[in-house]
Amino acid sequence: MDESKTEVENARILTEEGQRQNDKEACILDSAISEKNEEMEVPNVEKEQKIQELLKSINDEASQLNGFLIEERKLTHEICMSLKYVLNELHVCFSIPPQDITFEKKARKVVLNEEAQLTITDENGETRSTFLAECAPETIMAVLWNVMPELKRTMMTYRKKVGTRVNFFKKLKTELKSIARTITGKEENQSSPEEQVIEVEGNSTNDENKS
Repeated sequence: MDESKTEVENARILTEEGQRQNDKEACILDSAISEKNEEMEVPNVEKEQKIQELLKSINDEASQLNGFLIEERKLTHEICMSLKYVLNELHVCFSIPPQDITFEKKARKVVLNEEAQLTITDENGETRSTFLAECAPETIMAVLWNVMPELKRTMMTYRKKVGTRVNFFKKLKTELKSIARTITGKEENQSSPEEQVIEVEGNSTNDENKS
């Protein structure tokens, strides 16, 4: 009987010790899990902070980009309008190398006319025109890169032509003033050329009346 009680008591003790051991192991496991979770939370917080910083930086870049795009559209439109006035005055148009117009792969001929319209003729002979200011900024830059040297040469030629006319008019003015003085018999300081012309016309009328 005593032996049975002893065995029961030993079994109970072993059970209690096993339970305590299990509880201890469970506690250690819970502690380890808790520490692991804390270790995982720290990187997550850092990642969130970095993401917030990145989003702020992206937002700042987007704001600056938007400002540049608005300014670019305004500048390109003003440039194209000014170019239109110049081309209209000079009555010139310029050929653009088709390979420089990257958005139009099948372009056979590209011309910037005096209305600042980009006229594109494709391989099938079809032609379409677009105001240069309505093209992409890259296209506008490519066109201007080709046009500006040619425009300089055109301006020089036009200047020489106008200079020749001006010199001709100056000489003609001098000769006509001399003729007017000869006809009227008056010096230039006595009356202006306009007055001399009027006097000549008046004298002619009086002579006709006398006759």
